This record gives sequence, structure tokens and C-alpha cells, in this order.
Amino acid sequence: MEPDTIHSTIEDAQFEPPSFDNTVQELPPVRQQPIKQVPPVRQVQPSSESILNTFLSELAATAVIPTTSQTVKVKPITIKQIKDVVDNSIATPYFDVGFKRGVTQVLKENLIIDTDLNALDTITELDVQLLFPYLRYDGTIEEVPVSNYLTKSFDSTIATVSEDLQFKDIVIRVKSPSLRLLQQHEDYLLKNIKLNDKKELLNEKELSTIYFLIDISKYIDSIKTSSGNVELLKSCSIEERLKIVEQLPYQVANGIIDFNRRIEEYINDLLTFDEKTLSFDMSFFE
Repeated sequence: MEPDTIHSTIEDAQFEPPSFDNTVQELPPVRQQPIKQVPPVRQVQPSSESILNTFLSELAATAVIPTTSQTVKVKPITIKQIKDVVDNSIATPYFDVGFKRGVTQVLKENLIIDTDLNALDTITELDVQLLFPYLRYDGTIEEVPVSNYLTKSFDSTIATVSEDLQFKDIVIRVKSPSLRLLQQHEDYLLKNIKLNDKKELLNEKELSTIYFLIDISKYIDSIKTSSGNVELLKSCSIEERLKIVEQLPYQVANGIIDFNRRIEEYINDLLTFDEKTLSFDMSFFE
């Protein structure tokens, strides 16, 4: 085909524009999922016990454990705890044993310790006697603030926590007992003062004998002889300990009594203000 013929053919060709369907296609309805209702967040209300504990913690007084120099806090004693101390004291033939046991229990409950301190094995009887006033730190005794009695610091060079008693070639170490050892002796005492072998109440003489032995025993930490070392605290039960104590010469008891007397005198000096001394007895909570 000639070129002119091709050109003519293109011009003669008829082109129709493409057609578009302008009809709007309806989409199928979207199935709506039901909206789940999110339950409201339930506000957990603190228990009354939790609120009271927080309140007591905020009122806690800062104290220092005399024998370790560690700082602790002591929550104030509650009305119920005072009632428990009184009940324990009345229920015990030896009132002071029940009182000291009750106060010691309250201190264990009310101490706030931030470090990994094993209170039962670290805190001693001496510590208890100097920490107990903090249970009423914001209170008053005969119109004198208790805090006035707590301004003096413990000096370990004046009152030692432990001491060696020398008897020829025997060395007996005496020591202010830990809370654990105190508790063990008190448990034994309370268990055995109720009834004797005949299931009768112990008389005053029998009570005094057991009490005296236990009061001496709890201060003995170890006995070192030329033939070896007897660790009473770690290896003996209370019964075995008392049997050993019974065989010791009376000079040992005198040495322990003197050791304890010197500690008591120093504690009284620390807790004295304006010629008045805080007493470690029920009058402190009256």
C-alpha cells in the first residue's frame, strides 16, 4: 500500500471515546461488632489494719541499738499491747518475768529495721532496757517528757556487753543474753513453775531456786577450760545448761550478779533526768 493511502485511511477512521459507568456501586453494609464495655477499675481500699500500721509508722521514734550502734525506728505502744503486757504479767507467778516478756514481745513487733538485722540473735537484754522508753517517746512521766530521759548515749567502754571471769585455769564468758536466749529461758521457766512432779503448785522456795538458776544461766555464754571449750549457747539445751550451772562454784554466781549489777547501775544512770529515773516496770505505762 502506498504511503498516501495509509494516511488517508487513518484520517477516515472513526474513534469512539470509551464509555464509563457512572453508576455508584453500593457496597455491602459493614457488620458492626458490638462494643465491649470495659469494667471500671476497682479502687482497692486499704484495710483499717493497714491504715493504722501506716499511722503508727509515721509516729515512730528514731533510736540506736546500744550494743550494735544500728539505727532503728520504734513504733509507739498501742492500748491493746499495754493490755497484753498487763495480762501476761498477772498470769505469771513472777510478775516481773511476765512484764519483761510482754515488753520484749512488744518491742519485737514495733521495731522498724531497714537492714537485714536478725533481731532475735542481735538485740540483747541490755538493748531492751534502753529501747523500751521509745515505746512512749512522745509521752510524759509525771509531767516530764520521756524524750528528756533519752539524751545520753551508750558508752561501751563504761558498760561492756560481755566480760570474762577468771577462776584459776577456767574462763567463763558472761554476756547480756540475746532475745532468743531470753525467750528460751522464759519458756522453760513458765513451763516448769506451774506444777512440780506431784502435779502440785510449786512453793515459793522451789520457785526461787528455779528462778535463780535461770537468771544465772542466761548470762553464761561459754566456759573455757584447760581441756577444751564448752559452748553452752550453741550446743546445749536449757535443761543441759541448767545442769552445768548447778555444778559451778558459787563464786561464778557472784561474778555474774556483779556483772549484771554494774550494767543495771549504768542503765539507771543513762535513764536519769533531773534526779528522776525511768523504771523498767509497769509504772512506765501508767
